Amino acid sequence: MNKLTLRAILAMAALSFAAATASARSTELQQPPRTEIAAADGAKAMTPTLVRRAIIDGGSRHGWKPVADQPGVVTLTAATGQHEVTVDVVYDAKGFQVKYKGSDNMNESKSGNAITIHPKVNKWLADLNSDILSAAISGSGSSK
Repeated sequence: MNKLTLRAILAMAALSFAAATASARSTELQQPPRTEIAAADGAKAMTPTLVRRAIIDGGSRHGWKPVADQPGVVTLTAATGQHEVTVDVVYDAKGFQVKYKGSDNMNESKSGNAITIHPKVNKWLADLNSDILSAAISGSGSSK
């Protein structure tokens, strides 16, 4: 085997490894379903204003920052280094839904309605959903 053939084999092996690694770092996007906020017995009923406040307070727990705010929709962005994820959180007095909007450097790939993305995005969305619900239940929205 000559040097040129060996180099070609090594180059192909390296490309195969890189492709396998890249695909292993992508998974199907898992958007959280709509989350209903049930008021505890005797608790003050939620309002759109209180849910909005819970979205902002809950999001801040993991570094999500509001970048747009319209009635019924708050757009949040989370950035770490070169990675960024943006979501719309659609809300009313009864609940909210975190909806993926886009990302930078998170291996996003679209095929029809399907989106594949870096697995961390799913964790970030699930954590955001949980943090918003926790803020709503704890009443952090009612203090401001």
